[in-house]
Amino acid sequence: MANLPLELGTQAGSLIEPEARTRGNRGGLELAKRAVRLHDCAEPKEVMEMGIEENKKFALEFIEAISRGDAQAIQDAYAEDGSSWTIGTMPISGRFSKAEIAQTSSAVLDVFPDGLAFEVLSMTAEGDRVAIEAESKGVHISGKTYNNLYHFLMRVRDGKIVEWKEYMDTMHANDVLCGGA
Repeated sequence: MANLPLELGTQAGSLIEPEARTRGNRGGLELAKRAVRLHDCAEPKEVMEMGIEENKKFALEFIEAISRGDAQAIQDAYAEDGSSWTIGTMPISGRFSKAEIAQTSSAVLDVFPDGLAFEVLSMTAEGDRVAIEAESKGVHISGKTYNNLYHFLMRVRDGKIVEWKEYMDTMHANDVLCGGA
């Protein structure tokens, strides 16, 4: 049942498989088999929304820490088993543990002497995930302008990042950040 596509049904407080809803009632048995009471499978709505709002606030604070160049706040935001993953085949691509993030975060930020400003363009959250569209602007120590667009996906557990995924224009990032290597 957990793998079926579910959506809010017409009965208050129930989730109903869309296919079951369109097949008709058939004596109510088919519908009853596929209906899941909301209170049986999730926390009360108020609690879920608070968690989502807290996660969104945490995501904004994390982006602000990156913009400030606050390497300590970036490191502190990760859970002990947290990781960061960057798309692509650049020297800065791949999956990094919290220890690796601690070793490299200040070095990455240091290549922008006047800072790397991030603007959050949109944000969506559900459960433990926060999806963030953002844009960065800064001048690299090479003198090249760095202006990239991102999609970040953050997974949060107990107020800490357990997974951070970074999607961006890798050709631009490689050209400016890695000297085209």
